[in-house]
Amino acid sequence: MMSDQRVEFFFILPLARPQAPAGNSLRWQIYDDTYFIEFLYDDKTESPLTLVDAPKGCSTSVQHADPDPKKVAAASAIDMTGNAPAGLGRYFADTGVLECRVP
Repeated sequence: MMSDQRVEFFFILPLARPQAPAGNSLRWQIYDDTYFIEFLYDDKTESPLTLVDAPKGCSTSVQHADPDPKKVAAASAIDMTGNAPAGLGRYFADTGVLECRVP
């Protein structure tokens, strides 16, 4: 879906095997390995991550990236026709977090 000149993605992440959530956390990042595509969580909503039928005590959060200034400088030096080093995008990726407290 297009919104304000951005493409919005919505997706469901089914797990191959169900995991017991109590006392565990799940962390993930979504990024373009080459850095040129930016993935952002919607800061305009109260909660950009939504849980459906989650056990009581589970919550989500977004930890925003805080890349090293050297990585920022390296990325800034790459033009659109240049090649980014493999893995550069992960330094700029926010981290989604799912945590479930033990009742």
